[in-house]
Amino acid sequence: MAAPALSCMAGSDCTSVKGCVRIGACRSCGLLQKETSRAWQQLCDQIYGDYQIYHQAGGEEQKARGRGGGRLAPRSELIADFLSKSGILPQQGRVLDIGCGNGAFLRAMRKTFPNWRLTGSDLNETFREQILAIDARASFQNRQQLEAGTDIFDVVSLIHCIEHIPAPVGYLAAVRRYIKATGLLLIEVPDAELNPFDMVVADHASHFSKATISAVVRAAGYEVIACGNLVVGKEITLLARPLHDAHSAGPELADQGAAPFARRNLAWLEETLNRGRALAGESRPFGIFGTSIAGIWIHSAIGSNVDFFVDEDDMRVGRKYFGVPILAPTSVPAGATVFVCLEPELSQAIAARHDDSTRRYVTSPALR
Repeated sequence: MAAPALSCMAGSDCTSVKGCVRIGACRSCGLLQKETSRAWQQLCDQIYGDYQIYHQAGGEEQKARGRGGGRLAPRSELIADFLSKSGILPQQGRVLDIGCGNGAFLRAMRKTFPNWRLTGSDLNETFREQILAIDARASFQNRQQLEAGTDIFDVVSLIHCIEHIPAPVGYLAAVRRYIKATGLLLIEVPDAELNPFDMVVADHASHFSKATISAVVRAAGYEVIACGNLVVGKEITLLARPLHDAHSAGPELADQGAAPFARRNLAWLEETLNRGRALAGESRPFGIFGTSIAGIWIHSAIGSNVDFFVDEDDMRVGRKYFGVPILAPTSVPAGATVFVCLEPELSQAIAARHDDSTRRYVTSPALR
């Protein structure tokens, strides 16, 4: 399926990209995926060739709200804190973070689990030195080194990684060999059922619901022990144990509602796009709340009609986002209109926090 909302897209590094993509649901398992054509792969190559990780805050990981509108903190800190409170990990161990980027999760693990040894792995060597600088027990392996090695780990994490992989079952089945028999697989992905903006991320190959990510992990030879919106409200956290005598297989039909919720999300994105354009055309000064995926997506559609962005993350306030200033909520000028272009539940919570008699915060449409 295609839709007008997909004429504007974002890279996962929150950059604006243009291209033609189609989305469909697998008839066998219900997994929602992009059509991984040559054109899509070329689009991904363009994004990854100049990947600008957390550029809105000078390389600092974005902050997120904990479950139930909890504290605002970097996502990795929230995940590490969740692992600590769960009591599921020993005091000492080894963690491998696949798709480690500049090491945000590994640094959070060092802070929360100071006796653990840390290994990061990524497609290229871009962030090797940043990983090695975490401490003397941190190491880095590129993909070729990891595949050629024999190391095994107590935890293998994929934080916002598996959604980039076109064949997730086969990939996760191969990852089992890196995990001890008593070890743990940790996955964090966007919840595409709750967050329609996941669909506009051009380089996301798969768009998961709780049912489909569970089915994929089971089919790859794991026992799922926890799966839900356990850390960040709009994201899925999954924990699983490897079954080393298992063989990967196609996922069972997990979510017959994938195609309907995809159509619902695409319709909602189009309605949101129309609301944003209308507000930008009638209101001055006009701003957008948020400087991540949703913000760049709506900015790409509205363009020069945006006067400022608003963000609660103090690491981003005072910078510019695509040439437009990022303001703190307290600095929004009187008489301004701010479009809270985020998934509906979060949009309503933010508007309720900041709307007052001098500044108008407009929420995104209801997700029906």
